[in-house]
Amino acid sequence: MPIKPTYEELEQRIRELENADKIIFSRLFEDLLEHTTDYLYFKDKDHRFIAASKSFANLTRHNDWRELRGKKDHDIFPIQDAEIYYKSDLLVMNEGGPLLNRREPYQRPEGDLGWVDTHKWPIKNENGNVIGLFGISRDITELVKAEEALKKLEGIIPICMHCKEIRDEKGSWNQLEKYICEHSEAQFSHGICEKCIEKFYPDEAD
Repeated sequence: MPIKPTYEELEQRIRELENADKIIFSRLFEDLLEHTTDYLYFKDKDHRFIAASKSFANLTRHNDWRELRGKKDHDIFPIQDAEIYYKSDLLVMNEGGPLLNRREPYQRPEGDLGWVDTHKWPIKNENGNVIGLFGISRDITELVKAEEALKKLEGIIPICMHCKEIRDEKGSWNQLEKYICEHSEAQFSHGICEKCIEKFYPDEAD
C-alpha cells in the first residue's frame, strides 16, 4: 500500500513546481526578448528602462538590452522624438489605461525617417497602483509610404476635356502620365493601340 505524503511534503512539492514554472517562464521571456522583431520595452514609474528586446537594443545602438537599464528616452533618442514618447508614457502612467494604435515617428537604423505603430499598457502592483509600463512598437514605414502615395491621387483632379492634360497644384498643365508619375509610384510603358495605328500609320494598319 503506497505511503501518503505528509502535508509538509505536499507543500514542498508545490513550491518545487512553482519554481520550475518560474524558471520556464523566465526562459520563455528571454527567448521573446531575444528573437522578436518588434520593439519591446519595459519601464519603471520614473520612465527608466528595465528590460527591452534585442531588436530595440540594436535600434538604439546597444550591444545588449541590459545596457539600457536605468536609461530614459532622452538618453537614447533625438530630443523631438523623446518628447513624443515621454508624453505618450504620461498618458498611460497618469490614466492607468492602455494606449493603443498610436502612430509615432522614429529614426530607422539606416538613418531615415520611419514610423511605428505603438501600443502601451500600464504595469500595476497588487494594490492597483501603476508602477511602470510595457510597450510594443512595430515598424509600419512602408505602410505609411503607401498611404501617402495613395493620398496624392485622392480628391478631384482637374483635367482638360480635350487634350487630357492635368492642372497641378501650381496651376500648370501637365501631360497625364507626367502628373501620375510625379504624384504616385506608378510608371508607364509606352505602346500604341490599333485605333492609333490606323489613324497615324495607315500604311502599317494592314
